[in-house]
Amino acid sequence: MWFLAWCAPSAFLISKRHTEKETNNCSYLTAHQTAALANSIKTRYTPITLTEPVIRPDELTHAELLELAPEGGLIRFAGQRALLIDATAMGVLRQYLVENFGLVATRAVLTQFGFAHGWRMAEALQEQFKWSSEGEWRQAGPRIHALEGLFRGQPGSEDPLSAKGATLRSSYEAEQHLLHLGGADSPVCWTISGLISGYLSCATGKEIFVLEDRCLGQGHAACHLLGRTRELWSDELAIE
Repeated sequence: MWFLAWCAPSAFLISKRHTEKETNNCSYLTAHQTAALANSIKTRYTPITLTEPVIRPDELTHAELLELAPEGGLIRFAGQRALLIDATAMGVLRQYLVENFGLVATRAVLTQFGFAHGWRMAEALQEQFKWSSEGEWRQAGPRIHALEGLFRGQPGSEDPLSAKGATLRSSYEAEQHLLHLGGADSPVCWTISGLISGYLSCATGKEIFVLEDRCLGQGHAACHLLGRTRELWSDELAIE
């Protein structure tokens, strides 16, 4: 934040008058007169405050979000400590969970993990950006998640809360499921669905449930997600 200081013309006139008329017998402003003049300047001349322009969600890049400590050992994304984790390692973890605990338990764990990630991300962004509308926060979500390397948004696709939902390409999660567990009969982007649910719930102040109805892991060309409040989903779908 920058402040522009103004020079008061009245102060200049006073000093000029003393210089011209009292060259041989200089008189100076008393402390009381100086304080009165300062108050007059504050009243009559209001400093101008210059603020940085607000970055639009579609303008976000790694330059605004990613911080790398020169000496290493610390990475921050959106002001919060982050980690670089190999996608294949996440796929191996998924395989281990499925083989040892089953699909239902694995889905529950990864969805909750994703929800926590998304909620924390929204909280971190709210500390750094002051977007005023819900639409801007909804627009920021897919952009942020793409910058994290989770997926690519389909060009022209809307966000999950829109009537058409969101179409995703290059989902790391579907890719890893296919690599380690093969094709699936139902959508498998559990972490991503939980993540977007958490982000939107925190950003909008509403309880949002995001469900996937088409998935690369099933053999579809792209993944498709819809987000709705509990009232708009049936209770059965919301529990899923």
